[in-house]
Amino acid sequence: MPTDIGSYGVSAEIVLPTAGKDELGTGRYQFNVGGLIVYPVSPHLLTAGVIKQSTSVAGDHDRDKISNTEIRFIPVFILSDGWAISGELRQTWEHKSDQDWQRIEVSLNKQFDIHWAGVLSTSRDFGDRKDHGAALIAMKYFF
Repeated sequence: MPTDIGSYGVSAEIVLPTAGKDELGTGRYQFNVGGLIVYPVSPHLLTAGVIKQSTSVAGDHDRDKISNTEIRFIPVFILSDGWAISGELRQTWEHKSDQDWQRIEVSLNKQFDIHWAGVLSTSRDFGDRKDHGAALIAMKYFF
């Protein structure tokens, strides 16, 4: 929903357990809700704030339930010729295990045409899920 100073929205999703093996996550359904605020600082800078709650609601009772809350801050720097640099600062709380962790991610994005885009990204998790980082190179096709 656009406003005079930005846009906001809400979402809801249902995640169905479609994996074929327990190791891939089969057996639990999720109901997730979220909210989003987007504020254009300038024609070349957008900022977004997201809050999302993910919760197990049914399914295989032998598998652990999840209940996560995430808060994200996402700046997007829009450059010329279809280029953009985006970042993400994420705080996650896992309510069933009392774990919390943070993620920092930076991406270089290029929109080649109406259907094709590329992404070069790096990220790292901190806190209870600390890792050594990850890198991603991807091509996206939009239908």
